[in-house]
Amino acid sequence: MVPNVISVIQRGFEVLDALNCPMVTDVRHIHNITKLPKPTIVRLLETMCALGYVARRAEGGYELTFKVLELSRGFQSVDTHQLLTVARPVLKWLRQQTAGWPSDLVICDTEAMVVLDPGNSARELPISRNRGYRLSIVGSATGRAHLAFCTEEERDNLLRRMIEYPGIYSGSRNSGSLRAILDNVRQRGFATRDCEMGTPTRAMAVPVMADGRVVACLSIVTSAKAITLHQMERSFAPALIQAASGIGQRYISH
Repeated sequence: MVPNVISVIQRGFEVLDALNCPMVTDVRHIHNITKLPKPTIVRLLETMCALGYVARRAEGGYELTFKVLELSRGFQSVDTHQLLTVARPVLKWLRQQTAGWPSDLVICDTEAMVVLDPGNSARELPISRNRGYRLSIVGSATGRAHLAFCTEEERDNLLRRMIEYPGIYSGSRNSGSLRAILDNVRQRGFATRDCEMGTPTRAMAVPVMADGRVVACLSIVTSAKAITLHQMERSFAPALIQAASGIGQRYISH
């Protein structure tokens, strides 16, 4: 039986899905991905702008807004608005401790880690990260921090979803090596990623805990050419852990 699909809604979600890629910003890019007529794309984008789910970029093109995250609230146990409200003063302090390297607030969203608040960097990185940027759960420092400190039930559910989302979101799924990685993360209190998957960057992340559950993760990202992993851990781990603790306490009491 062919499902009753409302074509205009289907097209709208195709446009939203295309914009979810950080490199896709304009009508031409969306057209190349969706094959939808450009006039249709323009009308859909203008409608989404009016509803608040899409915004025009100052430099041209379009981008998703935080309102898109509200569509997943039924599946998220984290109030992202409240989290951002309590986290931003702490993030401001943290970003003063990181020698110009960016620090991100990241949440887990179904099959990937999603940047909720990207840190403005005084230093250039070979990768771009903006709000909504999606990271591998297994292959990123934030994902490993989340997996290491979330409940066993949530961890099993997340790893089960990796089978459904292969490729860039999956990373290594070797159960033995992953178990060793997560054991090491729990022992040290933070997770790392060191130039993996061809990315010339290093990252360190810690969980933000509230009432015994992971509500977010904090990360610091650096250029591999500028700092060693050992230097990164020694310089930034204490501030990162302190900031995560502060955000967790503020989130509970807000």
